[in-house]
Amino acid sequence: MASFNVHIRKLLIYTEPPFNGNGEELRKAVTGKWKNRTPLHGHDSEGRPIYWFPPVRYLPGNIPRLVALDKGMDELENIYSSLGEELIVGSKAFIITATEMLDFTVRLGVSDELHTYYSISPWVALNQRRYEEYQRIGSRIERMKLLEKIFIGNLLVLAKGVGYTVEDKLFAKIHSSKEIPWKFKGMNVLGFIVELTTNFQIPVELGLGKHTSLGFGRFSERTP
Repeated sequence: MASFNVHIRKLLIYTEPPFNGNGEELRKAVTGKWKNRTPLHGHDSEGRPIYWFPPVRYLPGNIPRLVALDKGMDELENIYSSLGEELIVGSKAFIITATEMLDFTVRLGVSDELHTYYSISPWVALNQRRYEEYQRIGSRIERMKLLEKIFIGNLLVLAKGVGYTVEDKLFAKIHSSKEIPWKFKGMNVLGFIVELTTNFQIPVELGLGKHTSLGFGRFSERTP
């Protein structure tokens, strides 16, 4: 099957001063106003995840963006005109000066050409089992092979999430990788900044791996 178009909706939020929080802070600032709208935060009343493929992604930056697919698209439209006057992050308020809603399509899927991508946010590739396996491997070559295998698995998850059937063999080759350890919700997390080549078109808005709803695992294509 050739690559195809995925319909997404994007809400841009302009603030003064420019927003400088992370994806988790952006999500809390938005969902705190609509705690009963589960597509926005993806958790039930017990805090357990509801969606294995997040319908809304919170992308931080000077102009923060909310990107929605499927069930999240209606929710984004509902809050577009009622977001309020400010985003509250801890004790800091970011005044909302304007909002902008965009509907467009992105290309996704197997390609006849190879594409080289680089990380624009850490790729959280490893669950607990894979983390232990990664730490046991002493060879860098073998570690890269494991990450390439996981990357292909992440592509399959992305494809399934948008209803795309992968009928061709996927390829991924990591050229460089840098480990980025940090704390996330009190737990040790290992992210990766990588550059790689693959035969799959990856939309920059959606992300791969864990915590994609908070903007992790996004890749941009390296142009010649």
